[in-house]
Amino acid sequence: MILINSDLVFALRINEVELNPTGKDAGFEWVELYSEESIDLGGYILYNGDGGSYNLSGTFSGYLTVIFPGAWLDNSNETVFLKSGVEIISETPHFNDAKNNDKAWSFCEEWKFISGTQNAANACDGGTQVFTQAPENDTEEDSGLSYLTNSDLNNSEGVLPTASYNLPNVVSNTNSVTDNKPNKITLNKAKQGDEKVIVTKTYKTRVGVIYAFLGLCVLLVVLISLRKL
Repeated sequence: MILINSDLVFALRINEVELNPTGKDAGFEWVELYSEESIDLGGYILYNGDGGSYNLSGTFSGYLTVIFPGAWLDNSNETVFLKSGVEIISETPHFNDAKNNDKAWSFCEEWKFISGTQNAANACDGGTQVFTQAPENDTEEDSGLSYLTNSDLNNSEGVLPTASYNLPNVVSNTNSVTDNKPNKITLNKAKQGDEKVIVTKTYKTRVGVIYAFLGLCVLLVVLISLRKL
């Protein structure tokens, strides 16, 4: 029989569980405890579903996050127990977490899979996604999508948040623009050295017409001169 103890019944309880944190799991998995009153944790032990144990110590009140030194929690079908001797003080349901992100199982009268809040009150009203079990075949990482939270929908300006995307860097290439400009051709302008002068066909035609006209004028002058003689 699974017992889920609320703060109205017991002063000490398991409050949050992070099975699958962002990045690697080892050294980053954690369980958060909550206590209304100051409690000495001497003699209290956390157990996982495989029977592994973690001894607690020290005194605290409010919130306490226990970060495990290695990979202590499984990502699927995991249960966490808090015991004092043989007595079970608090116990969670079986959890699954295929999401490699900052979401954690949080106690909000019932267990919800929402954004984790270490050493602070659970974000029970901060997410629209509530599960009794986290989906095992998670597509969030593949699709690149994230869930909107109530705080996103109720932002101060009343405007839905704008999605942001990582776009590839665009490199400005001014050389390509310069290189694509047509080269200017200057006619009848001698270049330095032995380079040839560029002469177009139209220019040659014009020069030929001028010379033909001059030749005709000379011929007319000669004929007029001969006629007078």
